Amino acid sequence: MKRPLLSLLVASLLFPAFGYAETEKEDAEREARVKARLAEHAAVKRDAARAEYAKEEEKVDAEISADKDVTVIQDFVVNSRRISDLDIEIKKLNKQIVRHSKRIKRTDLDKTLNSNDNPKILNIFGGNTANQREAIAYERVSLMEAERDILEAMKYVQTHQGDKELKKQLNAIRTMITHLESNLR
Repeated sequence: MKRPLLSLLVASLLFPAFGYAETEKEDAEREARVKARLAEHAAVKRDAARAEYAKEEEKVDAEISADKDVTVIQDFVVNSRRISDLDIEIKKLNKQIVRHSKRIKRTDLDKTLNSNDNPKILNIFGGNTANQREAIAYERVSLMEAERDILEAMKYVQTHQGDKELKKQLNAIRTMITHLESNLR
């Protein structure tokens, strides 16, 4: 009885080892087949995605070609130089010139209240006649235009000496504008 039991024990120990060897080969083959299927599946998905993208591209191209009304933007030139402080100052001065040029022409109310026919005591709005106020406004605008011209010349000055001279002229004109406005008060 010992022998069949022993032979059964030895057989059970030996046969599973042979079985494992076969299952390892099968496992390796199965794993290779799964990897191959996964690669095929990924290739199919990739091809489907490419086909879908190509269809969308064709659709967009068809819409663009079907749309005959294309808006064309005008050409524009990019200026390579920067906006300087002088450019900003010139722009502000241009706005002031426009604002003050509206005041050159006297209004009917100003003509009536500040005419030369009225006595000085009855004159209001500073006591100046309408003609004086108009002349002062015209002088202010002409001084501002001269200041603007000097600023524009300063943008293209070549020498340090020329820059100094233009700054001296600019300060003189600004002083004249200040004196003109202080005399009105």
